[in-house]
Amino acid sequence: MPKWREEKKRYKQYKARKAQLPASYGETIDAVERYALRFGPATGESVVAMLEELIEIIEKGQKDNVTVREIVGDDPVRFADELLKRYPTNPWAAKEQQRLADTVNHVARSEA
Repeated sequence: MPKWREEKKRYKQYKARKAQLPASYGETIDAVERYALRFGPATGESVVAMLEELIEIIEKGQKDNVTVREIVGDDPVRFADELLKRYPTNPWAAKEQQRLADTVNHVARSEA
């Protein structure tokens, strides 16, 4: 089976699992997914793997009667960023992060 078909199959399975969750958990996944697709993994394989990890975390919390707040903590962005750290990011994101750091470092040196 071609790699893209396997990824598509896994993505459909993820969507089906998400549809089985109570609304609050599904809304949380939607929000993290939206954020992750803008700032996260660079490849289809990485995206699918990240989404599978996300749904496993949320499903476990739901099964254990843990609230959404308890799952993601007080800072949802930090939760998402910690998840994303485990997957390669889009090349443009890393380039822009480096550009930001370089610019600030250059300015800081000129101020010294």
